[in-house]
Amino acid sequence: MCLQVEIPNLENLNLISMNKIQKIWSDQPPSNFCFQNLIKLVVDDCDNLRYLCSMSVASSLRKLKGLFVSKCKMMEKIFSTEGNSADKVCIGVNK
Repeated sequence: MCLQVEIPNLENLNLISMNKIQKIWSDQPPSNFCFQNLIKLVVDDCDNLRYLCSMSVASSLRKLKGLFVSKCKMMEKIFSTEGNSADKVCIGVNK
């Protein structure tokens, strides 16, 4: 079952104890990606999550300033690359 939610003004998202999911977003963001204003994302205690999102979805999170991942036992990597993708994700740190 695929659930599509559109919350264009969402700035903070906490995903906690979502133990039945293996990924949060599909590998390709839809043309009208609905998390474009997301500033802070917290992922905690999601036991079956293997990766957070693909590189193409990560590049759509342009306003993201804080990403916090903890206690995700099955997570192999935060960003999944599509094939032999040479995509890069730039992470800025504000002091």
